[in-house]
Amino acid sequence: MPELSGEWLRFAQERLEQNIEHFDQLLGCRSPHEYIALQSRIARDNFEAMLQTAQRISQRSTRSADEVVHKTSEASVAPQ
Repeated sequence: MPELSGEWLRFAQERLEQNIEHFDQLLGCRSPHEYIALQSRIARDNFEAMLQTAQRISQRSTRSADEVVHKTSEASVAPQ
């Protein structure tokens, strides 16, 4: 569980840092077209980063569940 929450915290921290940089870039836009294009890129980048984080968490969750199943099946097979 700590791994999963740590993954989300890293995601939030990275996004915060990226969005601060993006904010500076937005302030430097010289036209509405440039502003909208940058805003679209930022939204796409944030969405892709969220999907990648969700995928890593899903993979870790699956691994953890597999380990629990494996340990449970070993315990039920072992003589008592």
